[in-house]
Amino acid sequence: MKRVWENPEIQSVNRLPMRSPLVPYESSQKSQIEVAIGPESCEVPTSSFFKSLDGEWDFCFFDSPESAPDEKTEWQKIKVPLSWTMQGFSSPHYTNVQMPFDCVPPFVPQKNPTGYYKLNVSLPEKWNGRRIVLHIGSAESVAIVYVNGTEAGVSKDTRLPCEFDITDFIKGSSAEIVIKVVRWSDASYVEDQDQWWFGGIHRSVYLYSTEKVFIQDAKALTYVDFSGEEPKGVIPLEVAIATSQTKYKSQTEVDKMQFDLEYKVCRLEGTPSTGIPGKEVASGKIPCSLDVRNTLSLAKKDIEIEKPVLWTNETPSLYLVTVSLLEKDGRHIESSSFTVGFKTVEIKRRELLFNSKKVYIHGVNRHEHNESNAKTLSTAEMVRDIKTLKKYNFNAVRTCHYPDDERWYELCDRYGIYILDEANIENHAYYDVMSRSEEWLNSYIQRVQRMAIRDKNHACIFGWSLGNESGNGQNHWATAAWLRGYDTTRIVHYEGFVRPEIHQGDFTLDCLSNGKQLTDLISPMYPSIDLIVDYATKRDDWRPLIMCEYSHAMGNANGSLADYWKAIESTHGLQGGFIWDWIDQGIAAYATEGKAGEGKGGKYWKYGGDFGDTPCDYDFCLNGLNFPDQTPKPAMEECRWLFAPVRLNAVHASQGIFEVKSKACFVSLDFLSLKWSCLVDGTAKASGELPLKNLLPGETMRIELPQVGECVLKADSRSEIVFHADFVYTEQMPWALKGELCSSDEELIFAGKTCFADSASCVSQEAEQLALSLAPTVFHAYTENEGIKALYDKVDSDNVPGCFIGKPTKPWMDCALDKSHGEKDSHGVFHIVSEKGGKKFDFGTCSCATKKAWQESNSFMEICADFSLNSTLPEYPRAGLEASVSSAFTKAKWYGCGPHECYSDRKYSALKGLYEMDIKDLEVPYIVPQENGLRCGVKYLELSGGGKTLHIQSDTEFSFSLLPYTAQDLYKCHHTSELVDLSKGSEGKWILVIDAAHRGVGTGACGPDTLEQYRVRPGTYKLNLRIW
Repeated sequence: MKRVWENPEIQSVNRLPMRSPLVPYESSQKSQIEVAIGPESCEVPTSSFFKSLDGEWDFCFFDSPESAPDEKTEWQKIKVPLSWTMQGFSSPHYTNVQMPFDCVPPFVPQKNPTGYYKLNVSLPEKWNGRRIVLHIGSAESVAIVYVNGTEAGVSKDTRLPCEFDITDFIKGSSAEIVIKVVRWSDASYVEDQDQWWFGGIHRSVYLYSTEKVFIQDAKALTYVDFSGEEPKGVIPLEVAIATSQTKYKSQTEVDKMQFDLEYKVCRLEGTPSTGIPGKEVASGKIPCSLDVRNTLSLAKKDIEIEKPVLWTNETPSLYLVTVSLLEKDGRHIESSSFTVGFKTVEIKRRELLFNSKKVYIHGVNRHEHNESNAKTLSTAEMVRDIKTLKKYNFNAVRTCHYPDDERWYELCDRYGIYILDEANIENHAYYDVMSRSEEWLNSYIQRVQRMAIRDKNHACIFGWSLGNESGNGQNHWATAAWLRGYDTTRIVHYEGFVRPEIHQGDFTLDCLSNGKQLTDLISPMYPSIDLIVDYATKRDDWRPLIMCEYSHAMGNANGSLADYWKAIESTHGLQGGFIWDWIDQGIAAYATEGKAGEGKGGKYWKYGGDFGDTPCDYDFCLNGLNFPDQTPKPAMEECRWLFAPVRLNAVHASQGIFEVKSKACFVSLDFLSLKWSCLVDGTAKASGELPLKNLLPGETMRIELPQVGECVLKADSRSEIVFHADFVYTEQMPWALKGELCSSDEELIFAGKTCFADSASCVSQEAEQLALSLAPTVFHAYTENEGIKALYDKVDSDNVPGCFIGKPTKPWMDCALDKSHGEKDSHGVFHIVSEKGGKKFDFGTCSCATKKAWQESNSFMEICADFSLNSTLPEYPRAGLEASVSSAFTKAKWYGCGPHECYSDRKYSALKGLYEMDIKDLEVPYIVPQENGLRCGVKYLELSGGGKTLHIQSDTEFSFSLLPYTAQDLYKCHHTSELVDLSKGSEGKWILVIDAAHRGVGTGACGPDTLEQYRVRPGTYKLNLRIW
């Protein structure tokens, strides 16, 4: 078909109807056993009716879909599944809001990368005479299929599978399959998500075979019937029977084709990684036929299960359903199996209820991404994501902004993760256009329909999302209406329904009340805390407010997450949200190490613009709570603490009386124990362990520990006393080992003037040198929340980039704050100044009095620094003292918040303690170099190594960072490989900064900037240090 890639009204040609991912098996027993095992332990079905085509294919590449291979074409080898852009053909391209090309919809560039995949397939002998179906897991963005040289079908929708009946194109026992994939198409306008554009096939390809009569699909939208004395689980089973023989038959002949549908239901037992069929709880046989006029060719039965075990994220109990198609004489045709779970999803009184209980949504948005394989993920990588989610106490995922690989849902069913399943719709660049155009209606409808039909049976899915950032028009209304008719057991969500009616304007109290007949959730993106609290307290609405995106995790971010949750948990009508987002979409690369004074090289991650991709949105693809290699960032610890199923509260802390409160919804906390310690200046003076037996959901347990009171009485009056609690697993969990940490908590009993070590009888040379070299600094390398580094050079232009509007960064750059330094006058007072374009800027003073002091027979260096920051700038990054120390020091020990990086607005999870780390591990290597590695609430810092020790102490709290780079180097470099590591060599050094105040990290890259209480405004700040 001519230029099908530029016609949105054509979404497919000869594509089979969507269905659940059912594999036909030769026996019900094999189907039951293998599906029970699950994708983690059985990645490829062993059914004799299934043939994987994953592996090495022949491939040729053109710059236009008008081109085609001929006898002169040189074919190369390519791996399937894996995007061709990750295999040397073309390159990745990143955009967020804008399109990667400048064309008028639905047209695309004439230069349009196109790949042809070719594979000669030998078919099993037993498939002779049977129906053969080709399944393509995904293709970006149009797949055109040829079998033995004849076009067999077309499909659009990059994130859902397509299937084609290729039986009539096959002659003999082999077939040549060619899949032509076109990168840009009309579909690209509807798939304008905040992610990389790749190209090619990135999910599995396979064949399966059926007889001429087969199971087309199975639908089981389970529910719980509470009308009787005991609840009943109901499986309203609908199995569609189809045949490929109807082409030359009359309806009367087809009506006479009679069959039986046998079903069996059993509990799924075993583990999430390896399930086994359990006790059978129901079975039976349903007569069925192909009488489409009277039965819709459906075998239907409401299967009742007495006293069902309900599915929740805390109790992911599943049932295994096996359906077998039989001829009337009992001959087995085929069997398929799938899992279901029983749960209810309701909205009442501004609450989203699961099984009649309100559950806070501790959620995150998750893109499919691998640092080397792009959108192609292994089962092991999916499992790692799920285990990390569970370890850090998340309970929900929004599949932004498209349906995921089928295995993801099966794993979430088994491990227990609530899923908001989102359609592959985002037309951000043409925000108001597609949703209001009949030309694009078919594209919308098919994407939503096919998602719901494929994923309908999954217990983990609690709601359907109509897409993301695509305006508010009749096409969305049509998809919402269809969904509500198709599935009454789940909610429907779309954030665009609570936006202003036209354009992507800011959320207001008025617009949040929109869409009451369209969306079941009020789901704003990046609202302020004040806005959501005001809506919940001042506006009447039956819907809960659950943010579909908030706390933008770009670089060093997620400030005020605890402030959001304080508001959420104290305000009826607020019920959580989905953090943006799970993983940095960086692409792994390597750089060689430079000479002395040059970049350190090594592994780094590329982002937008690094492949010559223009236009692009640079590092806006780096928004994850995890690095691209799935390693958690420090902000994950804040999530672990906030989302924990247990919380510690003081009753009479000094007497050792506390309460432990369960925040679980469905289970007792028998699987946890409390390992406690009473810390005096960071050292445990008493400790113990208590099981949390029979602590039911929402209940509290009072604990009395007289040992704590004894510690308080014995402690020095200057000491700081903290009650520390680790909640650990008492048994092996599917995601954690016995003894692993679930969460930690603490209660400050007494804030003293902490004293850790006696001063030295003689001040060391290193201590004196440090004390005399400390100089004031107000600069830190700007975080991504404070502006996109690739656009720094545009700050002086008339058209200031949006990422700097409303931020303090432009004033900082206008004053060349990165070049600020202290100039000491004749009175020893530092004047903090900079210069730009011949103009000098004065930011205030720092009076830094340094002297040698004695206490009894011991001596130390005493530093009294008084900062007076003026109003040249409305706010500052920091107020601190900076100096270099020898890299012969290799260890850092401190008393304060830790052990992980923390800032004033992200430190609730950083508990007080005495910590020790290698100095090299204090750094957090954010992909774009920026401010990092701070530790807050510190009263004592000790550096050691090379036989020497350096002590820094204060009666009041300070923050510190200790890095192998200058702030200026972090500021100017775009990748970690470019940084100059100053710690190397015999003259190596660390850059030590001790702060009296430091600006919080906020979430300003997309959302509210740092809250007022965490900013460094003009004023006075003090540091009083003792160094020896």
